[in-house]
Amino acid sequence: MSALANLLQGLGSGGPDHKYSGNKPPVNQRDGAAGSSARRLTGVCLLMVAAALLALFGADLQVYSVDPWQELSRIGLGLVQPSWDDLPSLLQALAHTIAFALLAVALAAPLGLLLAMVFHWLPVRLLCAAVRSVHELFWGLIFMQLYGLSATTGLLAILVPFTGMFAKVFAEIFEQQ
Repeated sequence: MSALANLLQGLGSGGPDHKYSGNKPPVNQRDGAAGSSARRLTGVCLLMVAAALLALFGADLQVYSVDPWQELSRIGLGLVQPSWDDLPSLLQALAHTIAFALLAVALAAPLGLLLAMVFHWLPVRLLCAAVRSVHELFWGLIFMQLYGLSATTGLLAILVPFTGMFAKVFAEIFEQQ
């Protein structure tokens, strides 16, 4: 037995003059339960590392030679001196942005309602927490790898996290009633 385990066992028993005489399970039973969950966690971690290493074979690791300072200077110049020359195209882009947002929220609300009906299931709660915890910008970057720079990317980047948010809100409303 290691020195740390001996120390913990001595602290747990309280020594010979300890006044507490509660029914504690033996130390080996407590360690067995903790050991199995630790082994399970270690197995899951090793599985995730193995999956990440296997994913490296399919990764696109090409290095692009783009000058980031040139791109950042163009963005900065656009912020300081916006171009209002083509006002109709700017208004059309604004209308598309609003349409994406409204359509994504209109689709996320009924999907969130459906998930709220089964929100008491642990996998559904974990799924909703996972999709809520990632910002829309990062969902956009993830979907951009799948669908490119398209309307589907923008729609899904808003729809996925808002579905999780609506599910949680609707589930809390159901719980209060």
